[in-house]
Amino acid sequence: MILPVNDDDYVSFIQWANLIMPTPLPQEYPSSRMLVFDGKWKSSCLSQGRTLTKSLSPFLQQNGISVKETYWEKILEHNGIRW
Repeated sequence: MILPVNDDDYVSFIQWANLIMPTPLPQEYPSSRMLVFDGKWKSSCLSQGRTLTKSLSPFLQQNGISVKETYWEKILEHNGIRW
């Protein structure tokens, strides 16, 4: 789950989301904007990686999904534009 950018939006979001989620989301804004859930709907933060593919790698591995980084991501990383 990708969370809202700022604290005010997060407060509004969790008020809505906690009505429909099987377990409540953290009241305090997490250390990352991306959450992953285990089989019991316990949330944990995904650390931010250098690229979206790297950031999502724990989720992708947990679900047996294999995704290669795009050529464009590699070009940006190689040229120091993306870290």
